[in-house]
Amino acid sequence: MYKFLILVLFSSLVFSQEKPKYKMPIFPGCEKFETNDELRKCLQESISFFSQSYFKSNKNIIEYFQFPSFKENASFLVDTKGKLIYKKTSNNSDMFALVAADLFRVLNVFLENSNLTVQPAKTESGPAGLNFSLPINYLPDSQIYLNDSLNPIRFTLNSNQKFTVRQTKDFKFLVYNQNNELVETLNTFVDLVTNPLILESVSANKNVIVDKTIDDENLRIEIENLFNSISKPFNIMVYKDNVLVEEFLSMDDFMSSDFSKHIY
Repeated sequence: MYKFLILVLFSSLVFSQEKPKYKMPIFPGCEKFETNDELRKCLQESISFFSQSYFKSNKNIIEYFQFPSFKENASFLVDTKGKLIYKKTSNNSDMFALVAADLFRVLNVFLENSNLTVQPAKTESGPAGLNFSLPINYLPDSQIYLNDSLNPIRFTLNSNQKFTVRQTKDFKFLVYNQNNELVETLNTFVDLVTNPLILESVSANKNVIVDKTIDDENLRIEIENLFNSISKPFNIMVYKDNVLVEEFLSMDDFMSSDFSKHIY
């Protein structure tokens, strides 16, 4: 459904205060380099690679939940302990800020779990924090424009009772019980996929996205591998009265079909 144009480039590295003498932060794997230019280039390539990997590994989620396009700069700090901290600016949209904050959160978790540490910048007086700017472009190939008055249904979850998860335009997720009472509000897709209610209700890598009666027939649509990486693409199955009637191997094919209207 989407084509990715992820250009994660350091056209420039922006410092909050340039010191007369400093040494660039050293990203894991860049230890063999000595000059600031070499360290800057290695940092550029390392974070660029990770950023692209982040978007690829979340491709299924990004496609299904229809991320808007963005072309913005992610400002971040490499602090005195070597942590990478995203800093939202007035030019950043709320949606971009959610994605950028999670990207750097995941990067820090990856480094920590791999027992890797970024060596902070150094000045004559010791470790120093430096600010950088990371341009990120994301272009969806196509988008579905939602009715302003309707938050689309994204999931019908079944555990000990039935829940419906709706997605708002500002990318929040509203969880309703079978009495149509709002029981939970989740602010990001990270909150969604780690929520105990979601984890309890979703099994075997299949998510029920539609479960309703239409013209006296039960229509159930399941999506497989939504929360898995790009190595496991979508598989969308349509059942009528528990009989498989259609199967789609891409979001593009599914969204082009008549069945897609039932998720709204």
